[in-house]
Amino acid sequence: MPILQGTVDLDNLASTPIYVQLREMLRAQVTAGDLRPGARLPSERELARQFGISRMTARAAISQLADLGHVRRVPGKGTFVQPPKMVQGLQTLTSFTEDMRSRGKSTSARVLEQTLTPATPYVAGWLGVRPGAQVVEIRRLRLAEREPMSLEIAYLPAPRFAYLLEEDLTVQSLYEVLARHGVELGWADQTVEARLAAREESAFLRVPRRAPVLRTERTTCDVEGRPVEHVQSVYRADRYTFKVTLLRRR
Repeated sequence: MPILQGTVDLDNLASTPIYVQLREMLRAQVTAGDLRPGARLPSERELARQFGISRMTARAAISQLADLGHVRRVPGKGTFVQPPKMVQGLQTLTSFTEDMRSRGKSTSARVLEQTLTPATPYVAGWLGVRPGAQVVEIRRLRLAEREPMSLEIAYLPAPRFAYLLEEDLTVQSLYEVLARHGVELGWADQTVEARLAAREESAFLRVPRRAPVLRTERTTCDVEGRPVEHVQSVYRADRYTFKVTLLRRR
């Protein structure tokens, strides 16, 4: 059975609860690399036996580690260490493919939809077209190292971008295709919110139903200020986090 190495005794007299002490001990081993991604954690029973604590206390520590994204529970198999989350800065305008390549990771996509569709009033408002006008809809499951990372739907005005219907977007970056056609992107507005995965999202992303996810909406414009795309994405919160650097106004 897996036994933690290099651990210290838990302090029953400390003001810090035992489950928090155990959680921090496990987290330290994960972040230090002593427990590598994919390694199985000792079970609640094994932790209880090793540290002389109750299974309920061990369960609380593991549950919090899972909530923090350090481990993942697989029913019937155990609890496994997760790879470190990927941190995406929001200071520059990059595509998913560009971001993953900068980390040395291979990317691919499953194209779920690539068609013309009437713009809803909501999408039309972002793209500056009339409701019902034809837009290109591209729906993809994005993968890094063959692991599902995000589910996205992009809308672009037609006929300006109708040529995208003929492009193979399983391995190409949408932004690279646009650049090849002379589109120079300028800036984007993006929002990020946390919510729970819907049934379809959990199936595609391979996460439990109602698992935490990060939902983003981005409207990208070219250098002339014309809307190019409005994209709605859902990211796995256990694998992704967003970072913003803030400067104090002087």
